[in-house]
Amino acid sequence: MSKKEAQDEINSMDAQEVADITSEDVAPPLAEAVLAEEEKAEANETEKGEPQFVSEEPEKEAAIVTVSAKTPIDAEVLSALSRRMLLNAWIPFAVLSVVFAALGAGLWVALDDMALGLSVILVGILIPPGMFGLVYLITPIRAKKSPLALEGKIIEACFSDKITGSETINGAATRNFEFEYSQILKARETKDYFFLFASKYAAVVVLKSGIFEGTAADLSNTLKEKLGKRFK
Repeated sequence: MSKKEAQDEINSMDAQEVADITSEDVAPPLAEAVLAEEEKAEANETEKGEPQFVSEEPEKEAAIVTVSAKTPIDAEVLSALSRRMLLNAWIPFAVLSVVFAALGAGLWVALDDMALGLSVILVGILIPPGMFGLVYLITPIRAKKSPLALEGKIIEACFSDKITGSETINGAATRNFEFEYSQILKARETKDYFFLFASKYAAVVVLKSGIFEGTAADLSNTLKEKLGKRFK
């Protein structure tokens, strides 16, 4: 019996007859055809794609490298912090410039006085930015005379799952602090410092050269992960 004839005979049988044919008493050509048909059916089921159950483990967050640093609050650190806070407050100066410019334009149109209008606009262009620049320039001088620069305060901060730390003055502990990263409004990194603002005018300062556990790169990576767009 040829394979084609065997196949035609199989197709005409019911399920029980096919099962009986696969017994040992059946002629080899027919048994081989039955087995071949079963293997073909199994292959087709596999090609159709049976549900695949793959064990997937949840992704683990990258371990946070603990970073600790000591930052002396001296004139240099105070100057850097004051300038950074001043940069946070540039909006009022910009608004003042816009107000003067709008006032000048209004006077020019209302009074038909170009000289007066231009004078007021010029004041708006020069005075607020000039005030901002002057304060920025004299900040180091003011920092040197600040009592904070002379009292010997040191901030020790540790960055891990939370931000913890303490303040000491001349070796005596004054207070401890603890922050969640969610409490930090924004953070900035400069060449020498990290500034972490809990409010517009309150910040934790980290002097990069004062890091004694971990590295500045470790802290930068932690802040990127925890703060996202709030860190620059």
